[in-house]
Amino acid sequence: ALLTVNSIKYKAVAVRKIEKAPVFKQLATGFSFLQQHKLLLLFGVVSLFVFATTMMLTFVLMPNYTKNVLNASANTFALGELYFALGSIGAGLVAIIIFGRNPVLGNILLAVLSGSAFIVLSFNKSEFIFYIAIALLGLGNAGSRIMRITYLLQHVPNSVVGRTQSIYSLANYINRFLFIQLFALPFFVNNVDWAFVICSIWCLIAAILFLIYYNRLQNLK
Repeated sequence: ALLTVNSIKYKAVAVRKIEKAPVFKQLATGFSFLQQHKLLLLFGVVSLFVFATTMMLTFVLMPNYTKNVLNASANTFALGELYFALGSIGAGLVAIIIFGRNPVLGNILLAVLSGSAFIVLSFNKSEFIFYIAIALLGLGNAGSRIMRITYLLQHVPNSVVGRTQSIYSLANYINRFLFIQLFALPFFVNNVDWAFVICSIWCLIAAILFLIYYNRLQNLK
């Protein structure tokens, strides 16, 4: 990583100013910008749905699923993490090569892919299918994040990109917090398949919203 970063040719195009405003004022600046650009607010928040649900899988649902549904050992869980990582690596190639010129379409298809993988997990009891679904979720998660950043950097000015990201991150933390509280309920502990169904629905909601606003997002200057 160090060698790669050092090889990048960089030339400053603006004089950097140290931001001395209080944190809440910086957040207010980001929120004010997004209020005036509601499509960017929509895109930035909704494009994190896949990420939020995938984090629930890896940190909350997968241990329970591996032990109580697959009746498998820690080795299966570890291999699942490996296949997830391989899918994430593949996203770096697939996302840029296939969707590089159309990040909105990329987010739609990757959200559908992730939603489909969650549905498969909801009724699957095969370790082999589990590995495939996990790899696809790794691809969908990393790919959607690449497409998300690509689109936002194309449309959000550098002067407010950090402040807007704070708003997006806050929305993401709230989303994940609510999911953690929900999936900690005894029902979902004993019925992890229904947790996967909810994750799938959340991903498909993201895809539907992107489809509804597709033309406006594509034509946004």
